[in-house]
Amino acid sequence: MTGVLLRRALIGSRGRAWFEQELLPRLAPVSVTALLATLVLIFAFQADNITGKALHVALIAVPILIQVYFNSSLTYGLMRLFRVEHAVAARAR
Repeated sequence: MTGVLLRRALIGSRGRAWFEQELLPRLAPVSVTALLATLVLIFAFQADNITGKALHVALIAVPILIQVYFNSSLTYGLMRLFRVEHAVAARAR
């Protein structure tokens, strides 16, 4: 909620162009670093649970892997079925 309000306030005071072209590129490295630090801290504090409960980790990881492979295969198949150009189907950002 705070992020939405802050975004609206900044766009209202400085404009959308400034927000998207100036502020967001400056914050991108900070947000990536914060995300990585969060993941490292989560795994560091939960190391005992992860290493000690391998079955629980597998019970979580296997369905996620199945979902990722299913979604990727479905998307690939649909893009081939509808003959979508590679530049559109696998668009690089």
